[in-house]
Amino acid sequence: MSQAQHTKPTGEEKQDSQEHPLLLAFGRMQNMLLDTARRILHSHEDAEDALQEAFVRLWSRSERIKDEEDASAMLYVTTRNISISSLRKRNTNKNMETGQTQENIAPSHEEELEREETFCRIEEIVKQKLTPLQQDILRMREYEEQSYEEIAKLLDMQPPAVRMQLSRARKTIRECYKQLQHE
Repeated sequence: MSQAQHTKPTGEEKQDSQEHPLLLAFGRMQNMLLDTARRILHSHEDAEDALQEAFVRLWSRSERIKDEEDASAMLYVTTRNISISSLRKRNTNKNMETGQTQENIAPSHEEELEREETFCRIEEIVKQKLTPLQQDILRMREYEEQSYEEIAKLLDMQPPAVRMQLSRARKTIRECYKQLQHE
């Protein structure tokens, strides 16, 4: 390890690092993110690598992360995308070894960045256009992967009402995103 890694942070540096939204989100979500990556990659070591790569990639752009909610969403999507890319690369390498071809080549770094930019735009739409209830339902369903029944129980609602709110939220996101693309 380098000398810089061995030095203890000053009080100010320590406070800043403890309060950074990315660090807070990562600490809270680490196990869930690792499980997500492991489900995709079927390997604990590869999942750890994907999670580390996601964190490093986001940390290099940490000034763009506004709050813990942004950080949580970006961590989830980035970890998932990196895991999928790793799986595709692994499958492509296996297919090349056996002489088979695969049409789905892993996306380039630029494509990954473009996906993350799109995700940031969608996050802004979610914050600005959805009701707090719709935001909670969307977060629980998409990021926390909870069932309609689990969400309904937590929010004291009926499952069909949860589905309806989620449907309306997705429709709003689609319409606003289309408007952004046409501008």
